[in-house]
Amino acid sequence: MPVPPIPAMSEPTSARHVGVLGLGAMGSAMAARLIATQAPVVGYDPDTVAMTRLVARGGRGATTPAECSDGCAVLVVMVRDAVQADATLFGPSGAVQALADGSTVWLASTVPPAYAAQLERRLRERGIHCLDGPVSGGVAGAEAGRLTVICAGSVQAQTAVQPLLPPLAQTVFTVGDQAGAASSAKMINQMLTATHIAVTAEALTLAMSAGLDPTLLHRIVCASAGTSRMFETRAPRMLSGEFATGPALDIFRKDLGIALDEARRLGCPSPISGVVARLFDFAAEREGGDRPDTVLIHAYAKLAALPPEELP
Repeated sequence: MPVPPIPAMSEPTSARHVGVLGLGAMGSAMAARLIATQAPVVGYDPDTVAMTRLVARGGRGATTPAECSDGCAVLVVMVRDAVQADATLFGPSGAVQALADGSTVWLASTVPPAYAAQLERRLRERGIHCLDGPVSGGVAGAEAGRLTVICAGSVQAQTAVQPLLPPLAQTVFTVGDQAGAASSAKMINQMLTATHIAVTAEALTLAMSAGLDPTLLHRIVCASAGTSRMFETRAPRMLSGEFATGPALDIFRKDLGIALDEARRLGCPSPISGVVARLFDFAAEREGGDRPDTVLIHAYAKLAALPPEELP
């Protein structure tokens, strides 16, 4: 599918640059989309390869998070988790020490809702706005500018980030005026995503155990009521043995942990998510937590004692 042309940012927040902390697959793709609109982008990541890629695309590399944030209007934080977010913002040479009054931190990472709310309070004390703004759509969505962005935060924070969204997002939802609400919504989305991936592996394993052609089953389900986006996209990769790309098992383990912790805090039953989390743990122990989520099919096949020749 061809990538659509990149729309320009609607109205630049100011002549100041956009900072991007975290240049992994998602952060790098988002930075590239912004650079293509002629937005001045300064990025930081401890990975020198990621930094070289940013510079090659027309961005500027910073040597520390503080240098990345110095003089920026909006600082996008796209790191793995709350621990990394805190370290890059408040650690030695952290970004917060160089952020100007009135600037905005866009927390785009998937973090616990309580952390997002706490971060908003800490930044407010320094005169800095905070947008709780996790994204969904994966690397493909980031590269194509088709992300879904879930926003919660003050009017000032939302106003500051809005000009950056046209080249990045296909859909934007505002769920509240206080940080935490957007992270809650993303948490639930990740709970569903992980569950759909796990049950996809389960369905394919059952099909093979029953002697069905799993490729034919994929076509049947995609045309029937049992389909889901994860089944449609993950099943072919599981069956072809294409395990080179995709979110890592450890990412979903982290996200499921956030959902389960919040469910316990709220006294909300979550038995299905608990089982799914254990399946991801089992797959990570067997395959390695850095492997893509599609290797769940191997964990299921082992549990089903399928002969090796039937495995993808």
